[in-house]
Amino acid sequence: MLTILSWKFLVLHTIRTALFSNSVKTEKRQNYVKMGEFTSGYLDIGCGVPQGSVLGPKLFNLYINDIFNVNLVTNINCELRKLKTWMDINKLSLNLNKTKVMFFGNYNGKPDSVNIEGVVLDTVSEIKFLGVIIDSKLSWKPHIRHIQGKVSKSISIINKYVCVCMWS
Repeated sequence: MLTILSWKFLVLHTIRTALFSNSVKTEKRQNYVKMGEFTSGYLDIGCGVPQGSVLGPKLFNLYINDIFNVNLVTNINCELRKLKTWMDINKLSLNLNKTKVMFFGNYNGKPDSVNIEGVVLDTVSEIKFLGVIIDSKLSWKPHIRHIQGKVSKSISIINKYVCVCMWS
């Protein structure tokens, strides 16, 4: 009789094997790159799920389920190396030039520098994530200021257009 934990492991292993390896292919998918007039040759896609699939996000959550066994508080640089290794093993890429670090709250034990593979990551106090500006205090102030600026510019443009139309 299977326990819940061993059943979950069996399901996760089956999903990973089916979707993220070359051993099972339900269809042959290919990809190419186009820049201006130039087009690369077609290359086979060896793993992954198609973008925009309904089950894609759920399957990705199952796929990365074991990532939460990482303890980021004790030794962040060591844990980030483990995270990078995990991503490499699972055929996921991490763009170190775009990766930022943000510490939330008033925690005083922040390390001087955070790095992965010798690349020092930028520490930021706010960042735009999926169109929302998040700050280290989890307040809405930076996002509201950003939206106010956009609305102000739009109103100014509308006002200039209305004034021009009225005087024409």
